[in-house]
Amino acid sequence: AELNSDNKETAAKLAETKELYTETLIELARDYREKSEKAAARLEGLTAKKRKKDKANWEERKNRNEANNTYQRALEVSPDNAELLAEYQDYRKEQSNSQLDEAIKNVELADKATDKDRFKKLEKKQKLLDTALKQTDKALALDETNKRAEEIKEEVISKLEETHLEKADGHKKRGEAIAEKNKPTAALNDLTAAVDNYQKALDINPDNAEAKDNLAEVEKSLAKAFVEAGKEEMKKADQLAEKSSTEQPKNAENGEGEVKPSADVSVLL
Repeated sequence: AELNSDNKETAAKLAETKELYTETLIELARDYREKSEKAAARLEGLTAKKRKKDKANWEERKNRNEANNTYQRALEVSPDNAELLAEYQDYRKEQSNSQLDEAIKNVELADKATDKDRFKKLEKKQKLLDTALKQTDKALALDETNKRAEEIKEEVISKLEETHLEKADGHKKRGEAIAEKNKPTAALNDLTAAVDNYQKALDINPDNAEAKDNLAEVEKSLAKAFVEAGKEEMKKADQLAEKSSTEQPKNAENGEGEVKPSADVSVLL
């Protein structure tokens, strides 16, 4: 049905209002982007620990999220605005690359991780790679066409598998060596850690035959250590019970534990 003059005027005003509101939202989104970029610039050169505690880190994330949400609100108002859609897509690609840059930094830090303790070094490396993996996932969520992010993610996953295997092998070797010294309880932590890391490596690459074999082997060692540790605890409990039973007759002979009769006050009065 053809609109009458009043309806046409109302429709025109509504379209104009939508356009003005969309322009306002776009300007607001750009303002949030600028604030986010300024906060990010203040974080340049800081260590990961200092970045995490710095107020600018919170400001950067807050304004980045606000920019994304404001673009989405603008698109809800004007879904057919091609220029707006293109600007929003460019922004998401920009954010995708930013997340990827952070992931690459963490991969580089993981490669350089150091510590006198081998296991602490591997733990640091794993945490950095875990963070890098989350960042590549965010990069791909922002831009699923980001081929570079896919390549870096594959690299991170491969490095994570290697790290878990190295941790597993180290814990397995140390745990089994401790168990061989007749210290099954002391071996439990290492053997459990070995099982955990072999399983994580297999979650990444289920076809790793060597990891499967080593996992089966260390699970047997762990089961044996649990049995032997249980025997140790039972032996200790028996020794305590025996010690307690031999001490009680001695205490009785020495008069310990006897209750002496109290004086009858009424007799003394």
